[in-house]
Amino acid sequence: MLELQERFTALEARLTPPDLPTVGPRAAESPSEEFPTFVEPLAEQIVELDVAPTPPPIIDLRPRAGAEYESNSASVGQIPGAIRQKLMEQGSPLSPPTAKPNTDNSSSRIRSNNGATGGSEAAAIDHDAFEYKLGINGLLRGGAIVILLAFLFLAAVMVSRGYVTPPIQFAGEILLCLGFAAIGFWKRDEQEEFGQLMVGIGSAGLYASFAGGHLYKHLFSGEVLVALYVMLSLMNLGYAHLRTSKSFLVIGMLGGYAAAMMPMRESKAVLDLCLHALILIPSAAVTLRNRWYGMSIIGWILSFCALIPVLSSDGGQLLRMGALYANSAVGLYVCGRLFSRSDFDEEGLLLSAIVFITGFVGFSVESHPVTPWHVAIWSAVATGVGSLLPAAGTPRVATWAGALSTFSVFFPMGFRPLVAAYLFAIEAILLGSIALRRLNTGLFGLSLIAYAMSIGAYCLKLGSRTLYPSPLQLVPEILLLGLMATSIVLTVRFCRKQFSPENADLWQFFGSISLVGFFVRATIIVVSRTGLALDWGESGLLALAVAALICTLAAVRTKRLGDLGAAGMIGVVSGSAALVREPSATPQWVTFGLLVLTAVNASLAAIHALRTGREEVSRFARIGLGVLLSVIFLRTIQIAGNHRVGSFNEETVVYLGFGILNLVWTCLSYRLKSFEATLLAWISWVFCISVAIGVKASQPIDWLPTLLQATAFLSLITLYAITPRRTSDEAAVTGMCALAGWTLATLLLTEFLTKPIIRMNSISAMSASWVVYALILMIAGFRFDRRHLRYASLAVFAITIAKVGLIDLAELDSLIRVGILLLLGVVMIGTGYWYILWHRKRQEPEP
Repeated sequence: MLELQERFTALEARLTPPDLPTVGPRAAESPSEEFPTFVEPLAEQIVELDVAPTPPPIIDLRPRAGAEYESNSASVGQIPGAIRQKLMEQGSPLSPPTAKPNTDNSSSRIRSNNGATGGSEAAAIDHDAFEYKLGINGLLRGGAIVILLAFLFLAAVMVSRGYVTPPIQFAGEILLCLGFAAIGFWKRDEQEEFGQLMVGIGSAGLYASFAGGHLYKHLFSGEVLVALYVMLSLMNLGYAHLRTSKSFLVIGMLGGYAAAMMPMRESKAVLDLCLHALILIPSAAVTLRNRWYGMSIIGWILSFCALIPVLSSDGGQLLRMGALYANSAVGLYVCGRLFSRSDFDEEGLLLSAIVFITGFVGFSVESHPVTPWHVAIWSAVATGVGSLLPAAGTPRVATWAGALSTFSVFFPMGFRPLVAAYLFAIEAILLGSIALRRLNTGLFGLSLIAYAMSIGAYCLKLGSRTLYPSPLQLVPEILLLGLMATSIVLTVRFCRKQFSPENADLWQFFGSISLVGFFVRATIIVVSRTGLALDWGESGLLALAVAALICTLAAVRTKRLGDLGAAGMIGVVSGSAALVREPSATPQWVTFGLLVLTAVNASLAAIHALRTGREEVSRFARIGLGVLLSVIFLRTIQIAGNHRVGSFNEETVVYLGFGILNLVWTCLSYRLKSFEATLLAWISWVFCISVAIGVKASQPIDWLPTLLQATAFLSLITLYAITPRRTSDEAAVTGMCALAGWTLATLLLTEFLTKPIIRMNSISAMSASWVVYALILMIAGFRFDRRHLRYASLAVFAITIAKVGLIDLAELDSLIRVGILLLLGVVMIGTGYWYILWHRKRQEPEP
């Protein structure tokens, strides 16, 4: 690379014009001088050599920090061959005098074209480091595992063949493990913790050898095994203290706690706890000395798991709870003293978790009636431990928060469900009041937990007893509902002060729903004790309707989004329940009262929407209110129909109600000329025509189908005339309306023409009705200048002619056929003449 640099330097010196500075080491001596890139001189030389121009590499000779020379070209071989040949013919020296380069590899690097560092020594160093790490992590530690496996395999083979007796085998294992430990002590100052690795192999081997000597070789009793494990664990803890090793701390704790659990095979809980303390205290001391926060958490988990045999035994409550709480107090103190913030835990939640988990396990293990008191004792102990921690810091606050949450959650749960619900509700109020005063989010969360636990305990009470409380329970239960409602009010106020308006509205919504639930429950238990003789379902529906009305009034006053959402949801639920309720259910005044409350509530909501909402909201409110009022009207007359009056019953009254609704909405649409009224009129017309066509003629009131058909026909004519539409929609609207009117006209006129007075058969009456309907369409088409009505009239005429020719004339008497043909011909001639007059009028010039 240095030779290549020298060649480029000579080439640039050859191509440099006389008025430019000399290129080479001399130019680099003045860093402040501006050096050009030699693109133009090289291009002129290319033209003189009569070679096709090829852009040469741009050479930047400006010095850079840490390097004397830097070149962006790769080699002379990259110069086109024709240029190189011409330069050689002209005697251009491609091998100039050698310039002395800077050989300090630590401060300068020669870079290739792609910009990558080309130092071979650096690459060699990287490969050496990788190989060194591979040898240490792969060969050294892997070799240790292989040696252990080899010795185990050798011992298994020798034992299986009878070469080694159990005592000899055990002695060999012990000597081998001690040999590894001795080598580790000898090489304890080697790099990569070689000595600790050897000692660890020996220690693990001793644990395995001791266990095998007792379980498989039966060389000594279980008490000796426990003593050996404890001694070895203490030695490992001492080595961890001496060498500041986390690995030996974990090994010592694992072996020691395993030894502590062994006496539980014979239910020796006291000995277990003594051995447990013998390991717990030294391990805590080592952890404190070296300030290992992570190891303090691991130590608490291991010691906690080691107590499971004692907790699940049949020992006394004092022994079990004392061991559990003492162990957690030590772990909590160590973790609190060594606490350090991290991305995983910035607020000391692990300390709160230690307190809470301990309380939960204690509550779960001990279900004695005095359970709440030992949980209170643990909360007090945790508070005392927190007092021993630094005064100004996160650990103390986190420990106290854990103690408070543990007491708040588990202390009331030891009592009966109703008492627990009271205690939780009082806690929720106290915590919520303090949180509201200080705007403390943590206390707010605890108050929510207490409120949820109160609801859960109350539900357990309801599940264990009937929904109808005794008179003695009436007042306490209502008082409990009041306490929970107070907690909800405090929660909503806190959210209004602390959270954003969107989140506050969400909490307002859920709070309003909860208050409605409390109101409904209170109404159920009060009304069920009065003389109204209402069951819980009926009283609950009435309470829900009243609550919906109250929510609507509150939402109209506050104009908060949360209140509006709650009012809408409760109103929909209450209205649906009122509409679905069976009208014949007794007492019927309940259904009627529900419908009245629903109508009032819907009217208030619609009025509020019309006053404050946008045009789209107002339109939706009008339509929704109209639909709801229509349904309420039908349900009301359905209730009235249950009391039979003459020929009217529930079914006929509802049919009549559809006709009345169609007539009312049609008149309103004609009077108001609004989109909402017209839409509701069309909806009512669809139901009316469905009932008019589907109703049976065998109804107790024989004139009812005719009345419904006539109402639908008149409504159709009115709606067709007043409904606004585009010109492109005229054909479709006219076609659908003409088809529906054709059906209704056929039913009406056929019914009239088949009366005994006229005595026309049904086929002839149908044809006559079609002719009359076609004539009506034609008259209306000319009168109101509606072309599509005239087209519909011609279509009906054509179908009528086809029917008369194919069906009617084949089965009728001759005179009747002649009369029908004459009638049809006269109508057609008169219609044709009308067309002549219409065309003549259009041809006349306007005055």
